[in-house]
Amino acid sequence: MHKQQSVKWFLLLAMALPATVHATERNQLRSLPGLPGFDLTAPLLPGMYLQANYQHYAADKLLGDDGKVAVSATPQPGLSARLDGKVRADVLALRGTWLSEMRVGESGKFGTSITVPLAKTKLTLSPTLIGGPAAPGVEAAIAAQAASMSGERSGVGDIEIAPFVDFQSDESRTTLALAVVAPTGKYDKQSPVNIGAGKFWTLRPIVTLAHVYENGVEVGARTSYSINGKNSDTDYRSGQYLQSDLSALYAVNDSLKMGMAGYVIYQTTDDKGPGAPDNGNRARVFGLGPSISWQAESGQWALESKYIEEFGVRNRPEGGTFWARLFVRIN
Repeated sequence: MHKQQSVKWFLLLAMALPATVHATERNQLRSLPGLPGFDLTAPLLPGMYLQANYQHYAADKLLGDDGKVAVSATPQPGLSARLDGKVRADVLALRGTWLSEMRVGESGKFGTSITVPLAKTKLTLSPTLIGGPAAPGVEAAIAAQAASMSGERSGVGDIEIAPFVDFQSDESRTTLALAVVAPTGKYDKQSPVNIGAGKFWTLRPIVTLAHVYENGVEVGARTSYSINGKNSDTDYRSGQYLQSDLSALYAVNDSLKMGMAGYVIYQTTDDKGPGAPDNGNRARVFGLGPSISWQAESGQWALESKYIEEFGVRNRPEGGTFWARLFVRIN
């Protein structure tokens, strides 16, 4: 194939591949699903706490609005391309939490937390041709285009600051927070992979509800609603979404707790702006898996581990998340 013909094929094939991989902001929610765990129900006494949360996320499917891997036609009649891909992300989320003695009402105490994610993420696209054989140069052109839309980045992500009021009793806990997520992560609209979600702020009201029963069962949920601003680099506004992180544990003894963890993410409004699809690109994901934690008798430190498998995914990668956490009280 002559050079001019190869360039023509390359451009046509670039347009034929699904557009969702071009705008990472449409598939990159500003959240760390599965991070809350045993601390939803654990008593929080006034003082300073530090958490080191390690997350490893692996997904081998990139699903569209119908819950299936996207398939697009190519300029060659009878030849389609299925967009296969892999997402790998490793995150060290460092969180500091301070609960004061300052009273709010009869039983509430004022506090604040800050979460700083350090992340490394990698996207690898590998389209599979369907209905071949491909004409000379077509397969190579598709592979080259996929490689240009793959990438790897690392750095500091978007930082969340969350002032809160915590209400506790012997059996229950309610926490009200109003978090703000700042665009501190590096973002380049030309890059297929970014650590930051974009040049915009997110406002996130949060409600945490938990209850401890006399039989040793503990249940908790942290539910947030994220309202995103417009990305000043792209004029794209990601839709609002509801997220709930869930925990159901059984206290085997004073230190050991075992049970299940999960999360739900449901986008409630459409993405809007240049390149936004007609279907609104609404994200959805459910996750569920086992959890285990160990807390020292002194209450000064605790360890937690869990694995959450995703299902029912729309307009997102589908995979599994492993979490390991160290929780330390400083004073």
